[in-house]
Amino acid sequence: MVTAVAVVVSPLLAAGEGPSTITVTSTEVSGPGSLSEAIIGANKAGGPVAIRFQLAESGPAYDAKSASWTLRLSEPLPLLSAGTITIEGPLGSNGRPRVLLRAAREGIEYGLCIISLGNSIKGLSIGGFKHGIVLYGPAATRNRIQDCHVGILPSGDAAVANETGVVMSEKASENTISDCSISGNLSLGVYIGGKTSVANAIQGCRIGCDASGTKRVPDTIGVMLAGASKNRIGSVGSGEGNIISGNEDIGVLMVGKWTTGNLVQGNLIGVDTTGSHCLHNDKGVVIKSLANENTLGGSTDGERNVISGNVEIGIYIEAADGNRILGNLIGTNITGTRAVRSSDIVQGNGVEFNTVAKNNVLGGLSPRERNVVSGNKVYGVVYYGYCEQNSTLGNYIGVDLRRQAAAQCHRDLRGLRLPPQRHRPECDFGQCQLRHVLRDPRNRIQHPSRQQDRHQHRGRPGHCQRHRHGDLDRRI
Repeated sequence: MVTAVAVVVSPLLAAGEGPSTITVTSTEVSGPGSLSEAIIGANKAGGPVAIRFQLAESGPAYDAKSASWTLRLSEPLPLLSAGTITIEGPLGSNGRPRVLLRAAREGIEYGLCIISLGNSIKGLSIGGFKHGIVLYGPAATRNRIQDCHVGILPSGDAAVANETGVVMSEKASENTISDCSISGNLSLGVYIGGKTSVANAIQGCRIGCDASGTKRVPDTIGVMLAGASKNRIGSVGSGEGNIISGNEDIGVLMVGKWTTGNLVQGNLIGVDTTGSHCLHNDKGVVIKSLANENTLGGSTDGERNVISGNVEIGIYIEAADGNRILGNLIGTNITGTRAVRSSDIVQGNGVEFNTVAKNNVLGGLSPRERNVVSGNKVYGVVYYGYCEQNSTLGNYIGVDLRRQAAAQCHRDLRGLRLPPQRHRPECDFGQCQLRHVLRDPRNRIQHPSRQQDRHQHRGRPGHCQRHRHGDLDRRI
């Protein structure tokens, strides 16, 4: 009952001037002192409430080796419905959670579900549920999930799998997931879905790897945006980029109509926390099926992604239009000077456009927008299918960030591959441009002069001039 929960107003604040505090003293599923009763009490209080833990370091729920407690839940916790509730789990000296919420049986729908405004979840590890944390509905806005482990143990090095780690859907907006490890989940690490689920941010997280960012603890797909717009994966501030590495399939997937205006910036995708060692996804970033007008990277160093060390491909775009890939390192380490490879893994292709991909831009007219696409096993950039009207401008392909074809960078086997003529109707670069791109027998890239770089080759009469390769691979 609610009356069994102790609600204490902080002695430093007069009533009405600050949040009340509810203390969790029991590891039981329900009853006095339990987390369930604390949430019920916080919802009833209807104002800012902080839920904190004061648990005995003894008993069957306490593990002395990891200095953590396990709360085994046989049913979902009560909804956070009142808003402005903070649940603050204790952190160890290493900054990792000391409280694990673990499903006591299979099939429990969620661990925590937020349907209100301005809540904060800190310092919890959550595993074994269908969905670890859910933010649902139009009222679920301006919430923050911070310093949590979702799908991974408090130790940060082994999975306690949910089906999906974090879900934001049905108009959940302006929420922030920061400094979390979201790994080991059977399906998705983070899912943002629905055309009005907007302006959410994922920053400073480890997704698909352990809490140190050095070991694989894979989700199947790290981050999936489906019909969601104007969300931000990573950011330009110090520590705001994510490590999205170690996933079984895709690091970041953007798919479906209304998936537009999303930013992927400042992340390490396929490499470890150093930005130099392989911690592979199978595929780095996939944009497909009408996911239009999204941006990977930007024109500043802070916006740059490192998309390297992935098994099959760095970036793949299929049946999606108007996406921009700017200023990234694709195949190299964080310095842009060496390839990322392990003993048996080298990223296959750097960037691939396929199946009616149109009006996408790789690089730009500004030097700050060029990508370095080097160190890949096969192609730096490849076009397949009926893709058209795409632009590849100003990039360094097969050379490093210093414009040097250094041995340490391991040139791509082939710089750029175009589809056969029969599969690219109305699209031709002209024989002059093909010679510039493909002539080098070692790298399949010729480094044109400044004058040739700046020329927009128009192809032969009767052919489309819509693919633009301006100052491709220039060395100046």
